[in-house]
Amino acid sequence: GLLASNVALAKNGARRGRRMAMRRVALASASALARRLGPSSGRWFSSMSVGQPSPSTHPHLMGVGELTPGFSAREYAERRGHLAEKLPPRSVALLAAASPAHLPNTIIPYPAYRQDADFAYLTGILQPGCVAMVIKGSDASDATFLLFVPPKSAREETWNGARVCVNAATTYFGADEAFDLGPGTTREILKRLADAENVFADGELLRRDQNRFVAAALGTAGVAGGVAAIRPLRPLVHALRWRKSRAEMDAMRASVEADIQGFHAAMRVSAPGVIERDAAAEHERAVKRLGADRVAYPSVVGSGKGALIIHYAAMDALMRQGDVLLMDAGCERSGYVSDITRTWPVVGTFTNAQADVYDAGLDCN
Repeated sequence: GLLASNVALAKNGARRGRRMAMRRVALASASALARRLGPSSGRWFSSMSVGQPSPSTHPHLMGVGELTPGFSAREYAERRGHLAEKLPPRSVALLAAASPAHLPNTIIPYPAYRQDADFAYLTGILQPGCVAMVIKGSDASDATFLLFVPPKSAREETWNGARVCVNAATTYFGADEAFDLGPGTTREILKRLADAENVFADGELLRRDQNRFVAAALGTAGVAGGVAAIRPLRPLVHALRWRKSRAEMDAMRASVEADIQGFHAAMRVSAPGVIERDAAAEHERAVKRLGADRVAYPSVVGSGKGALIIHYAAMDALMRQGDVLLMDAGCERSGYVSDITRTWPVVGTFTNAQADVYDAGLDCN
């Protein structure tokens, strides 16, 4: 019964398979602005200059006109256009990529770098070391999109692979102007702040070492009295993210469907004598085969008394006859996450007492 209900849920939540094929089209409302804030060239660059998958290098993951898997360049331009509409006249919005996380006491980055969600939402850039600016003039039609990217480094590319370059920042990611991050960054930002009456940014942007040039520009502008106090950007971006596009809903359904299949895989290996982490491994294997980039959070897979610990991390006990297994697990796919919790008997059939408790839990929901 539990498997059947999950199968029905998977069918109801199946991806509709909608692909956007146009890169540059006229937009309504935020549309005219999106043309200014969107890609300026029809060329597609290889991953050696873009620094991440593109339709030409990863056609098995992306369709023509997509900036990231499932999301068109047009959609990212629309998002920036909507942000410009929310900004007051003569405003500057600054945001930065997430800093890479490293294994403790090493220079080795954790695999599968995860971008700051707001930065990814507005730019489509899935790599570290970048800073973005959205600059609004007197009204939303007078807006520009700037990118600052890490300077080319043969040593860095040897260790960590290619990264976005200035050329790709404009022709692929749609920036009106792009610059290498460096001492000149402070000067370029100060130019844009000269006429600004409002500056929007979030605190972590100033705390990241990679953004010291940005911090220097904001500090200099503040000392000179050229700009008002920095206002938080995150509430404006999150208000945009509350409303989901069709492509976003498709991505969410695909994440949920992958998670459901991961649960089915974990259920199939559950049996007395199986170690808990084996069920977690089967879930992770299944979701990644279905396109997930990573699990959404550390999975909780506990049998017996382990099921009573909210953040049970050991997952080293053997499942026993008569146990139920609790699994709380999700996956992230194309930036959208799923989160499911289920409990099932490791032998495949509830006892009468277990069924009574399970039903009572369902009744509470």
